[in-house]
Amino acid sequence: KAFQAKLYQVWSNIIKNGIDAMDHKGIIQIRLTKEDGFAKISISNNGPKIPDDVLPNIFNRFVSTKKEKSGAGIGLNIVKEILDEHYATVEVISTDELTTFTFKFPFI
Repeated sequence: KAFQAKLYQVWSNIIKNGIDAMDHKGIIQIRLTKEDGFAKISISNNGPKIPDDVLPNIFNRFVSTKKEKSGAGIGLNIVKEILDEHYATVEVISTDELTTFTFKFPFI
């Protein structure tokens, strides 16, 4: 069973982070597909690449992807906790052209 308010927090956090990363100028793409018993949701933005040294740790508490360190570094950690509650996974791929968060939720 999905927790609607918590999932709203996931989507709003990822989209807001993308908007901030693009400095409020760019493109956000949201894609939903069904794949092998999973709902797959991909959210992409064309903001700057998440640095390679930061990417493996972005879901850790107090790690921020924001250049000015304007964030507390807890948003993505909360996202990960919510995903765990939903037995969902997330994969992040970040290149110079696109950063994509891909979420997979099992059909239960």
